[in-house]
Amino acid sequence: MHGVYDHEDFLLGLRNYDTINEPDFPVFFNRIISKGKQPRMYNKLIPHISESESLALLSISMPLMFYYNELTHTNGANPDVIYRLIHEDVDIINEPAPFGQDFGSNSIQNPPPVDLETDAVVGFTMLFSDLYHDENCVFTRYRTNLVVFKFDNNTLKHVGTFHFNTSEGKKLISITYHTQNHGFT
Repeated sequence: MHGVYDHEDFLLGLRNYDTINEPDFPVFFNRIISKGKQPRMYNKLIPHISESESLALLSISMPLMFYYNELTHTNGANPDVIYRLIHEDVDIINEPAPFGQDFGSNSIQNPPPVDLETDAVVGFTMLFSDLYHDENCVFTRYRTNLVVFKFDNNTLKHVGTFHFNTSEGKKLISITYHTQNHGFT
């Protein structure tokens, strides 16, 4: 799986690297924001394929996870389930970007995920980084915290958010985990 950011309609493609010279390969997952429009950061996704070959795609700027039960060429553009990750800190539409970033007077910060034609600078709050999932749980990093969700009847239930910083914001520990094919800190 890889990004196909130059495609007019889709963001991801499947390619068998044994036959890498094939000119055509299946593409899927409709663009959230049309090509050439703003805010294009909504098209940035974190993918993870589990050992059972389910696919999770986590938006870095929206509290949404797109889930495919099986990664096959027949899935097409639509995920099997779209999960909304609910937490009071992730409702950020039109909120100022964090860390005192000044984007100037000609800027839009955390706009809604709709196509915009603008020359303004678009500022974003990056909500999530890193993703791991299996058939039971989803682990992601929300800012500097580890967040755990559990699958429960086509819903994701928040299990816990774990903070690993001192009250002054200094990192106490680094979290590293590895699976057979993946790892991140």
